[in-house]
Amino acid sequence: MNATARRRQLTAAYFLYFITLGLYAPYFPVYLRARGLDAVEIGWVLALNPLMRVVFPPLLGFLADRSRGPRFWGMVTAWGGGLGLCLIGLSGDTRVLIVGSVCYFIFTAPIIPLLDASAVQRNSGNASTNNRYGHVRL
Repeated sequence: MNATARRRQLTAAYFLYFITLGLYAPYFPVYLRARGLDAVEIGWVLALNPLMRVVFPPLLGFLADRSRGPRFWGMVTAWGGGLGLCLIGLSGDTRVLIVGSVCYFIFTAPIIPLLDASAVQRNSGNASTNNRYGHVRL
């Protein structure tokens, strides 16, 4: 795969992550309320996100450093996040909704660090692409 195609893939991955986050994050508490959760339960579900962002990015980063690299694990986390969203959307039970939320938060927590590592790894060693990281991220 040539450099332009890899850059386009990374740019598309950033775009999809941020557009999904922008569509999902503002309306998720309202969705939880419509599903019958009270304010305390909504607070607990939403508190899982920052907790997962503290715990799982270092673990997945360590795993990516030891096997298969950040690009592979970035794809795994993206598919896992999609699975979590499917569980959230298709669940009829509150417990499945919470499991889907945990799955989504666990898998999406390390996506940006893994994408950043993939972008830096792609650009390393090539003087003509070293300054492209900002353009890819933007």
